[in-house]
Amino acid sequence: MSWWRVESVLPEGSRLHVCVEGRFVTIFRHRGNLSAIDSICHHAGGPLTAGPLQEIEDLDVSVVLCPWHRFAVDVRLGLKVYQSVEIRGGIPVNTGWRVGKMVQRSHEVLERESDGALFIKLRVDATEPCSSDKDASSERCAQSLDLVQVSGPIIMSL
Repeated sequence: MSWWRVESVLPEGSRLHVCVEGRFVTIFRHRGNLSAIDSICHHAGGPLTAGPLQEIEDLDVSVVLCPWHRFAVDVRLGLKVYQSVEIRGGIPVNTGWRVGKMVQRSHEVLERESDGALFIKLRVDATEPCSSDKDASSERCAQSLDLVQVSGPIIMSL
């Protein structure tokens, strides 16, 4: 896979939506870290990364909430985050936050120190399917995202 240059800056607490090789991806700069996950929700194809960010302090993770159904996904690794429930004496009891399997594919993103340029590289592995792969190229929801241009593919040395 190739690196693509993101034609924008990304201040702390912001996100950018890009389309790379037909796949919609969101890049986050949150809590001093860069991360990137598929933009379209694994659950019902909603504009996941247009949703609000939330801190889950019990797990020390930051999640984005899908604006359609409030599904929570870790912005770093694309992991499902959810409230666990157990049935005790026939009554559902909340047992706290849990981290589940990867449901949104995460991608590589980096910032070149010399000039602050951002680059993204897709992580797509057909041998390891991910739930978000099915809708990652869906333009139905992507039309609600303000896309930033990327240029590439490029060969670079860091």
